[in-house]
Amino acid sequence: MRCIVALICILCFVSVRVIAADKQQIIILEEEGTCSKDGYCEPPQTTLQKIIFYDVNNGSLTINAQQTYTEPFHQFGTEVAVHLRDIIKNMHLLGSLADDNFHDLVHRFISLTNNLTALVAVHKLEWLYGSSVDPVALQSETFDKTVVICKAVLRLFNLLQLHAPKEEETSDISTGISSAALVLGDLFQQRPSMDLSAVIEDDYSTAYQYFTFAEEKIVKSLSAMGIDQNGNSITNGHENNDGQEDEVHLLVLDDVLSVLAEINLRFGSLLLEMYLLGFTIDHANNLHHHVPSGFDMPMQQLSENQKQILHIAFAKLETSTVIHKKIKFSSDVLMSQADAYSRMGTVNSLLHEWALSVKHCKLGLSMLSSALAHKSQNGEMMDEIFTTMITTTQTIFEAYLHLPGEMESAKDAFRRHLLARQAAEVGDVNDVFEKELTNEDEEEVRQLLLLTKDATPPVVDSTLVRESLNMYQNMLEETMQSGMQYAELDINGGAAYNNRDILYEGSLRSVIGSLWLDLNEPWKARDELESAVQLLQEGIELVDSGKYEVISDDGSQSSQSPRLDLAHVLYSLSFTYLDLMQWEKSYEIFEGAMDIYQSELPDGQSPIDWLQMASGTTSSARESTSITDKLMNFFFKETQDEIELEDFQQVVNTTA
Repeated sequence: MRCIVALICILCFVSVRVIAADKQQIIILEEEGTCSKDGYCEPPQTTLQKIIFYDVNNGSLTINAQQTYTEPFHQFGTEVAVHLRDIIKNMHLLGSLADDNFHDLVHRFISLTNNLTALVAVHKLEWLYGSSVDPVALQSETFDKTVVICKAVLRLFNLLQLHAPKEEETSDISTGISSAALVLGDLFQQRPSMDLSAVIEDDYSTAYQYFTFAEEKIVKSLSAMGIDQNGNSITNGHENNDGQEDEVHLLVLDDVLSVLAEINLRFGSLLLEMYLLGFTIDHANNLHHHVPSGFDMPMQQLSENQKQILHIAFAKLETSTVIHKKIKFSSDVLMSQADAYSRMGTVNSLLHEWALSVKHCKLGLSMLSSALAHKSQNGEMMDEIFTTMITTTQTIFEAYLHLPGEMESAKDAFRRHLLARQAAEVGDVNDVFEKELTNEDEEEVRQLLLLTKDATPPVVDSTLVRESLNMYQNMLEETMQSGMQYAELDINGGAAYNNRDILYEGSLRSVIGSLWLDLNEPWKARDELESAVQLLQEGIELVDSGKYEVISDDGSQSSQSPRLDLAHVLYSLSFTYLDLMQWEKSYEIFEGAMDIYQSELPDGQSPIDWLQMASGTTSSARESTSITDKLMNFFFKETQDEIELEDFQQVVNTTA
């Protein structure tokens, strides 16, 4: 089982990607053609030469007939040279083994697969981060090299399984096959985020097939050991004379279950990604692909196939947590459990199961904090831990915003989210959630954001957003000019009152600020949103004093408090300060928004309920009462060709 740890350790880096079309492939083939019809099989050492060939004449090593290394090996880097020489050494030792010595053959094959797996790890890092040895190497070439070597590992284990005597225990071999297939699936899952020229849908389908194959192999191996796919014993065949399970059997079982748990975690994560990119699974377990995905659809609009892929993803993630509890504890196991629970919470949120989302994400966050304590001594995987902590705390506070009466919980969760971001920025891993929120130096933040601006493109269609931005800026200019003209008339003896609609102006600036934020322009967003807050506060004072009243579209007085519009703008402003790394300021503004929601929302309504109702994104027949969201939605209504200011009149002067 020594090969398993090496294989699992090189699994990492999950990303969300875009898929093109629907196609499935059969990609797993057993090592065939080595046995004749009369039952004679050529010795595995002979077949081995077809997988790994060392030419003593020119000192070249060829793997899978596709990847060749030539002397001097140090030209490929010191690490690669060491692994290549270890491979050649094991090849010589394998050649001297007797054909019938299967135990020694397995031992030497596993040693050889360890060498190859180490080589895979080196080339994978080169693929992800570039090679210092060959800086001009094409990323696609490095990926192909990594896959070729990993497939050689898979072929070696397949070869061993083909020659294993019927009576031999082959859990090592089956687990090795599953681990190699898992690494291959992980490589294809990651490629679309690394190589824009990759055929994205093919890669996801390939990853899906590798994970399916890995799961089937490991479950079959467990069944032979008397264990079901959840790690439960179904026989008593491995007890010693004292009625206790054999120690060797337990050690083997622990290794096999570790791989099964990792497969379920990776598979569940893959299915979650595939759902976000438009993949579905029907009840016959067939993959389908549709564009666009159902990520933003209300739950009642999800198709049965969309729900199916989410339920399967959740089941696999949940199975991984069950199995992890049955294996030997380590900080890596704790980290995997935290990852699984956090992703379960994400699935819950996609299914609009908000309370369950909070429950599972909190479990994940608790385990993540424990993992952080274990790993802080050696600094392992800090970036991965912080990333998971940030996304988990975000899922929690967003879930609370969907739950009525949970504004205090949302504030606490948002504070933890900010603390996680603050800790990640300064690299402080100690007592993350016990710290006080601070504000980073604004000039340092400005320089940092300017340096990274091009590396973080907007997550929206920037062309569409800019068109929308220009339109709202023109609307703002028009309403400001109208106000100025009215003031001039007043000076020259016209009407004696000011008709400036500051709630409307504030709402316009709120929309403009939100659009600037979408375009990764946090300073411009901050200026507009702060102006919007000031205008809305002034408007609310006028409404409270009785000088203005808020009217509905039909001309009647509105019962909806304009303070909810203010809460909406404060909510957006808090995220602007988050982007500017003003953690304390971000929390104070978010807290203010939540306090308004707490006092103004009707019983049984959550902040997101109101925002969705206000923006018209639910099936509710109730009209939008948010001037800000009515402005945002108006732009996207295809039936409207022209926007008139009269459509958005919200306040009427009552003192004229």
